[in-house]
Amino acid sequence: MLLNTGFGTVTSRNDAIMLLEEDLADAVVVCRPVIANPDLARRWQEDLPLNEVDQATVYTDGAAGCTDYPALETVA
Repeated sequence: MLLNTGFGTVTSRNDAIMLLEEDLADAVVVCRPVIANPDLARRWQEDLPLNEVDQATVYTDGAAGCTDYPALETVA
């Protein structure tokens, strides 16, 4: 079963861990965190800081806010 915390709430790393540890899901689905962090799996695995989602670019046309977030190696 795939699960997340719901459309109105961004699923955090801690939320995902809880859903898996409590056997509520086989996998956790995320959208906004993975858009803002192209390397989200590594960041969550190593408990590294995340890029913040730019809400002004969510659900807009173009690449801004969709493909322009940096991976951790490129963050200054």
